[in-house]
Parts: sequence; structure tokens; C-alpha cells
Amino acid sequence: MYRLVQDQRIFMNTIVEISAWTDLDRSLVYELFDKAYQQFHFVIDRFSRFKNDSELSRLNEKTGEEVKVSQELFNLITFALEIAKKTNGAFDPTVIDFLETYGYNAHYDFKRLSHKELLKREIQQILKERPSFKEIQINRKDLSIRLAKTQRIDLGSLGKGYAIDLAYRKLLPLKNYVINAGGDIRARGSGKGNKPWLVGLKVPGCKPIGVTFLTNEALCCSGGWARKVQFFHHLINPKTGEPENYYQATFVRAKTAIEADAWATALFVLGKKAPEIIQKYNIRALLFTHSGGQLPYNFSYTC
Repeated sequence: MYRLVQDQRIFMNTIVEISAWTDLDRSLVYELFDKAYQQFHFVIDRFSRFKNDSELSRLNEKTGEEVKVSQELFNLITFALEIAKKTNGAFDPTVIDFLETYGYNAHYDFKRLSHKELLKREIQQILKERPSFKEIQINRKDLSIRLAKTQRIDLGSLGKGYAIDLAYRKLLPLKNYVINAGGDIRARGSGKGNKPWLVGLKVPGCKPIGVTFLTNEALCCSGGWARKVQFFHHLINPKTGEPENYYQATFVRAKTAIEADAWATALFVLGKKAPEIIQKYNIRALLFTHSGGQLPYNFSYTC
């Protein structure tokens, strides 16, 4: 008999919940859940800039040098650079310099936010001196990457999506399931009554936008409320060095969570230029304005 089986754990400072509509034995379901959750551990251990011994941190320690990396890290960085190129640098995987200047580091020390004028001068200096993402050299033949001097990479804008995709693959025997990592979602098959999975569209502090249905696709959201401290949040516009606030939230539907995650971030940071990029690359998106307006682009939902 089919039934709903659910479990949740905390990774990446957010609740990750897995739901499955299945007739498999409950013990087997939880065994598959464990394998899926292990993928979040894997991504954190290998690709987090906050772990000193991660592969990404080892690359960041050797700026200006050619470093051989794993196929997996090479693919992630290449993907990030492709989005950066398509958005003319609005999506920038090298914004660690800005993030850490504001205080978004391993210690989350935001004392500097109280000194706005000093902070502004530091940001302006970084804007003048920082190397472009275009200066990153990649060599597909031997899987090597050379960062420009002082340059480092942060994969936070797509890491959660990638972990969701890895977990998704581990759950394939279940056939019908959904992974929800703090509102970033990927679904397969259907739920109760053989209906697509029902997902609510919400922005913290606002009335619910509506609902949408997912089956065999992903949905991710970016917004300025996340990790907000005073005027700072982590979605930095690399053109200005400041948090972007043109939209209140951006939602993106895609085949994979890594695509949806990266594009949701990119569109948020693009601000008023987002519609142009959406149309150019045929992105399925919903832009939510500060006035509560909703701008859908090939994005079906019900209010």
C-alpha cells in the first residue's frame, strides 16, 4: 500500500526534508534517505569555502598557481563561469572578497557593518583592484584551474542545488519523491492520488504568492531576506559591491536544482536587467517585486 514517508535534517543552516510516496518497506525508504542526506555532507566537505581542508579551499589557497582539481570541482567551476559569462558577470563566483569585507566569513562577524563610511571606502577600493572572473584560466585537458592573484571562488550560489541533485539520484528507486532544502526543491514523479507535488510559493514577511505543481523538475528561490544583518545580505551585485535589492525574490524552474539555484541567484542580482536575460535564455522565472507584484515568464502557478 502506498503511503507518505518523510524525514528531515539540518544541513547548510537550513532544514532539508525528503518526502516519498511509496509502497516500499519503510526500512528501505529510510536507508535511501540516509544515502541522500550523505550527499549534503559530501558537498560541504568537498566544496565549502568554510572548510579549510575542502578541495575548494585548497584551490583558493593557491591563487596565481595552476592547480589540478577533480573532475567534479572542474565541472562545478566551469558551470559557474558559464552563468557568469551569460550574465556579463552579474553572477560572479569570485565575490568572496566582498562577502568577507562585510563580515560574511566562517565566524559571521558583522561588527564592521556599524562603520558604514569605512566599509564603503573599502568596497570602493576592492572594486578598483579586484580581478575579473574572466581572468580565471581553465584547462580541460589536464583538469587544471589557475585563479588570478588574490582571487578566490565561492560555490555557495549553486552548492545547495548541486547537493539536491546528488541526493535526487540516490532516491531514484523510490520513483515518487520530493527534496525540499529550505525552499529549494526538486521533485520526481507524483504524490498522493497520482497528482504532481504541490508546492507553495512564499516570501518571508509577505502574504503567500500562490501554489504551483512540480513533477520531474526543480524550483529554487533567491531573496534579500536570507542571511540579512542590518542592511547587508549575501546577494552581492559585483558591479557595485553592494547587496542588490531591486526585486524582493526570484523563483526559477529548471530540469535540475543546480540550474534553478544558480539562475535564481543570477536573476536576483541582475535586478532590472533580469527580464532581458530571461528572454534571451528562455528561463522559466517568476519575479516578485517589493510592491507585491508578480512577473511570470513561462512560469505556471495559481494565486
